[in-house]
Amino acid sequence: MRIAHLAFIASLTIAAPALSQPIEMPRGVIAFAEAATRIVLQTAMSAARSQVELTYDDIVLDLAAGRIALNGVTIRPDLPWDVTKDCVARAGAFEFFSPAQFDASTGRIEIVGLDLPLACLQPDPQGAIAAAGYEAVRAPSLSIDFEYQASSSALDLTIAGALEDAIAFEAAVEFAYFWVQTPGVFQDEGALPAAGGQPQQGKPIADLTFAEIALTDDGILDRAGPMLAEMIGGFEAAPPMVEGIILQELGADGQPFATEMRSAVQNFLSGDGKLVLTVAPDQPVRLASELFDDPIALYAALDPRASGRPVATTALVDRDLLESARAGNALSDDGRLAVGTALAAGVGAPRSPELARDVLAPLVASWNPDAALIASESYGLAAPEMAYGFALIAATGGADGGLARLDRVEAQLDFAAISDAQEAAFNDWPEGAEATLRDVIATGDLAEIRDLASDFEKGVGVPRNYKAAYLLATLAAAGGDRSSAALRDRIDARLSRRGAGSTGWAETRADASSSALGAWLDGGLIDWLAE
Repeated sequence: MRIAHLAFIASLTIAAPALSQPIEMPRGVIAFAEAATRIVLQTAMSAARSQVELTYDDIVLDLAAGRIALNGVTIRPDLPWDVTKDCVARAGAFEFFSPAQFDASTGRIEIVGLDLPLACLQPDPQGAIAAAGYEAVRAPSLSIDFEYQASSSALDLTIAGALEDAIAFEAAVEFAYFWVQTPGVFQDEGALPAAGGQPQQGKPIADLTFAEIALTDDGILDRAGPMLAEMIGGFEAAPPMVEGIILQELGADGQPFATEMRSAVQNFLSGDGKLVLTVAPDQPVRLASELFDDPIALYAALDPRASGRPVATTALVDRDLLESARAGNALSDDGRLAVGTALAAGVGAPRSPELARDVLAPLVASWNPDAALIASESYGLAAPEMAYGFALIAATGGADGGLARLDRVEAQLDFAAISDAQEAAFNDWPEGAEATLRDVIATGDLAEIRDLASDFEKGVGVPRNYKAAYLLATLAAAGGDRSSAALRDRIDARLSRRGAGSTGWAETRADASSSALGAWLDGGLIDWLAE
C-alpha cells in the first residue's frame, strides 16, 4: 500500500511519459455490434428506396475506431421540375465518426466528393447558378462536427466545406441549452390534440451563446461579377447598399454594425480578406419567436459584429506565459491554471496534455480541485488509474463536474486499483482524513458519524474512501442508526457485485469491521452511548 501511495504522489509532480491506450471493448461485442449496425443500415437504405432511387458500392464499419462509411452513393430523386430526369446526385462517401465507442453524442458527419447537377435545384437558384457559369454544384468535402452534453443539454455545431471554384465557408454555433419540447403535462387540456387528432409540433428551446460564419472567396467573385454588375451596377455599389438596408431596419442605433458591415463587405469584394459575421453575447440569449419579430430587439440582444477575421471564442494564451511553461519556469497559480487549461483543451494554445499536466502539477499537489479536474480530463479514456487519482482531488474540493468525472473513471477500474488510489488520497489529504475520522467518532454523535460516512462514500468534502465510509456506517448502525445500516449494506452490495473487479473488497470489509469493533470497545464508544 505504501508503494501505491508513493506512486500517487509521483503522479502529482510528473507527467506520464505517454498516454495509455483507450480501454477497448471486447472484440466479440464489437463484432456483434457491427453486424447489428450493418443490418440496421441496410434496412434504412431499403426504406429510403421507397422514396428515391438509391445505390451504393459498400458499407464500411469499424466501430472499434468509431467509423461508419457508405461509399459510392448515387441518388436519383423524382423531382417535379426535373422532367428530363437529369438529377443524379453522387457522393464518393458519406461518413460518420465518433471518438468514443458506442457514443453518438460527439462526432463528425462528412460528405466526400459531392456532385450535384443543377437539375437537382429548383428553377430559380438553378438559373442564377447557371448564369454564373456553373454546370453543377461540386464540393470536395462538407462536414458537420457536433458535441452534445446530455447533462446540460448544451450543443456545439461546426459546419465547414467548400464549393468548387466558388466559396469556402465555416459556420459555428454554440447553445448553452438546446432541445425540442412537445406539449405535455403542463399544457392546458384545450391546447392538447383530441383523441385521434394530429399531435402538435415540437417547440425548439435554444439559448444561444455564440455563432459565427466565415466566407472566403474561391472563385465566385470572378464568376458572379458580371451578373452583379447587371443587377446593381457592380461590386462598388454593394457595400453602401448593405449599409442602407441595415440602417433602414435598425435605425441610428444600428450605425456601428452598419459601418462594420460596409467595410467588411468592401474588403471581401476587393479580395482583401474573409467576410466574418459574429454573435457573442455576454449572456445566453433565448431565441424566442417574438425576438425575431422585432429587428431592433434582436440586434440589441445579439450585438452582432462584422469583420475580416474570425473571433476566437477563448482568448489566446499570452506568448510569454506559454514560453515560460515550455521552459519549465516559475508561474503564478493563475498563470498555471490558464496555461494548463488551454494546453489540455487545445483552445488558446496547441493541445498538449502531457505539458498541461506538468504545468498543473504544483497546483494539483496542493489539492487545487479545478487543476485536478483538468489533469484528470486530459487523459480522456486513457490511463484510468492515473485519471482516478486526480478525479479524487477534484471531487473532494467540489470542482464543477468533479464528482461526475470521479464516477465515470471509477467504472473503468477494479476494486484493487480503486482502493490503492483511495488510500493514497486518504493519507495525502491536507486537512487530515484520519484525524477527521477519529474526531467525529470521539463525539459519539451518531448523526455526525453517519454524515461523515456518507461524505466518505460520495467523496465530497473529504476524499472518497469506501473503507472509511463502511467503518463509520458500521459504527453508527451499531448504535441504532437505521440510515447508517442502509448505507453500510449499500456499500457492501455495490462493491461485492463488481464480479472479478470486486477482488479485495471482502478483505477490506473485514479490516473495516475489525477497526469498527476496536473503536466500539477500545475507543469507549459503547460506554459513551450506554451513559
